[in-house]
This record gives sequence, C-alpha cells and structure tokens, in this order.
Amino acid sequence: MERQLSMARLGERHGQTETAHKIYQKVLMQDPNNVEALHRLGVMAAKTQDYEVAISYLTKAEMNDPSNVELLNDLGYALFLTDDLLGAEEKLQLAIRLKPGHRAARNNLGLVLGNAGRWDECIVQFKRAVSEAEAYANLAFVQVQMGEFALAERVSTQPSILMRNSTRPRKAWYKSKRKRICLRNDSLPISTSKRQSDLLSTKRSNRSRRSSNPPPP
Repeated sequence: MERQLSMARLGERHGQTETAHKIYQKVLMQDPNNVEALHRLGVMAAKTQDYEVAISYLTKAEMNDPSNVELLNDLGYALFLTDDLLGAEEKLQLAIRLKPGHRAARNNLGLVLGNAGRWDECIVQFKRAVSEAEAYANLAFVQVQMGEFALAERVSTQPSILMRNSTRPRKAWYKSKRKRICLRNDSLPISTSKRQSDLLSTKRSNRSRRSSNPPPP
C-alpha cells in the first residue's frame, strides 16, 4: 500500500491527476479509512473547486486522524472556500494549538478573520507568519477584495509597506510580487494571485446574490 501511495503522490507532482485519483481510490478499496488517500483526494477535489466532495473526504480523514495539523489546515481552507468562516476558524485554531509555529495555518486563519471583518485579529495572525511588510500587504489585499478600499489605502501607508515599495508606484503596491499564503506546494494553495482574487470575487458575488434574493414565503 505504501508503494501505491508513493506512486499516487508522484503522479500528482507530475500533473497526472487522473492516474493519482485512481490509485487513491484503489487504496480506499483496501483500506476505507486510509488518512493519506482521503486527505489527498480531498485536496485534489478542492483544487478543482468541487468543495462538497473535498470537505467530505477531508472530514472523514480528520475523524481518523484528528491531530493531523496539515489536514486541519487544508480542511480549514476548504471550509473557508464554502463561506463557512466559523468552521474554518475552528479547524485552523485547532491546527495552531497543536503546532503554534505553523505559518500556513496562521496565514489561512488571518484570511478567514479578514473575511469576517476582524481586522485586528487578522493582522496579528499575518504578523506571526510573515514579515511585517508582508503582513500588512496581505491585510490590505484582503480588504481590497472585500471592497474596503479606504481601509486598504490607510494600511498601504504603513511605514514597512512604504519602505518595501519605495521604488514602486504607490497605488500599485498590491499588484507586486505574488506572496504565497499557504506554504506547502502539495497543500491547498492560498495566494494573493489572480486565482485567489477570482475565488474571493466569486464568494462576494455569491453573498450578494443570497442577500438580494429573499427566501420564498
């Protein structure tokens, strides 16, 4: 079974996701509670935006390995992508309690807290994961994506950001070099990239549609 899992991971790294998926499914036929196979299938599903399937796999994996920090981090992010901010915060807080130095979990928690408008808590988590300049840049990026342009503009005047971007146009600072928030390449990618921007925009549109369409009587 270990050989099968190794082959599946190798397939993932080389972009052979269909092959990897089949191998993980075969592993689950032999061992339905195999944590690694469940975890990887969950990550693969989330990367294709099949979040319901992803959360199902990741939740089952967590039931069998509740102290797996990498798993909790990925589950927390998957829950965030479905607008379950409370569920996401719970999983990411647990990951941090188990491993306080887990930078990806702290950055992901910062992203969740930012989307909840809890800016003070958000920046605390970012600062514990990256440099001060990167932390404020991440905060302002989230604020821009949430439509809080005035807040983002004030954040952009932080001395650390001004120093970091002294050779760049002031209003282009948030378009600078991509900063990965989730640090593991084989984990769920969270970054201040176009992909993340699109995901956050989709989340905002979904919220808008829900608020503008009252439930039927």
